[in-house]
Amino acid sequence: MFDIHAIATVKCPVNQMSQGNWATVDSEIHLDPEYAAGLQGLEGFSHVLVIFFLDRAQGFDRKTQLLRRPRGMEDMHEVGVFAQRTKYRPNPIGVTAVKLLGIDGNVVRVRGLDALDGRVSRFHQGGDRSVGPGDQGVGSSGRVILEETTPYHHTSPK
Repeated sequence: MFDIHAIATVKCPVNQMSQGNWATVDSEIHLDPEYAAGLQGLEGFSHVLVIFFLDRAQGFDRKTQLLRRPRGMEDMHEVGVFAQRTKYRPNPIGVTAVKLLGIDGNVVRVRGLDALDGRVSRFHQGGDRSVGPGDQGVGSSGRVILEETTPYHHTSPK
């Protein structure tokens, strides 16, 4: 077992699950000031991975939620829990690749984070890769992990 503690706060206009259209949502991740120096060099990247706790996720029932129709839409075929954004997760962990908009001190501005206002724990630096569709689901959380992934996708400094 390992210990994870919150090191930042997510600020965004979305405060309820299922509001959707996440691709257009701009968020601020307010890193605790003692970790701000750890952001040095991140501004050269186009995207970051944000790993967050789905602290508002509801319980998971494998029999009814492992396969389900997205958002309960009867006209869609069933897909697996890992192929959709849903508040029903076997583990309360979310991961989203987001566009890095800027950094000001200990505040990281991003677009496309499907997390509600809440706490952050770690940060993943990403790169200039495609993020994929970002407007198809629910955000169920606020606890986030920010951590670096790989420096090989570094973009030119702005």
